[in-house]
Amino acid sequence: MVENVDTFEADLKAQISNSNLILNQLAQSSGMTEEELKEICNQMPSQEGCDLINNPELALDQMGISSIKTEIQSYEQYVDMLVTPMLVLFVLSLVFYFVGMLSFYGAIFKISVNALLSGIVGYFAFTSIPSFIPKIMEKLTVEQEVPAELQAILTTSFQSWLEIPLTTLNSFFLGLIAVSLVIAIIFWFLKRK
Repeated sequence: MVENVDTFEADLKAQISNSNLILNQLAQSSGMTEEELKEICNQMPSQEGCDLINNPELALDQMGISSIKTEIQSYEQYVDMLVTPMLVLFVLSLVFYFVGMLSFYGAIFKISVNALLSGIVGYFAFTSIPSFIPKIMEKLTVEQEVPAELQAILTTSFQSWLEIPLTTLNSFFLGLIAVSLVIAIIFWFLKRK
């Protein structure tokens, strides 16, 4: 997900550029129509607010999107540092399964059943995340008094940002389910002999 921050930023900039959100906000605050603002900016591009009308992406830079991006990317090294301890704990859990069962086939069967159940729960949990995003964004934006159009843009950008990592995770969980199911069936029969 951290590697995908550039996609989020690009999608957000594209959606803000394609919408008239900034022009609408400036028109509402100034009491002028959108056409009048466009005409003023065409005649005097140095007028205050014209830079945002002509280049809506600047609004994101002024809101500090680059600092948010830097903040998110700063966590990447911490996540990378956790890989080794997680692998060690995983291997230790396998060792304890074997020691606790005193049966190779029984341990493999139990591990595969646990992996199967984890895969099913993980698949359904991560499949349901996109349905929660609009509700979460609505709650956050109501507290901040964010316009509905900007809320829709943020929700769409956030969902597209999460699409690739969630698809990858769901593919992993489907593979885990399939492999665990096959291994559980095979080792259930081997355990019973």
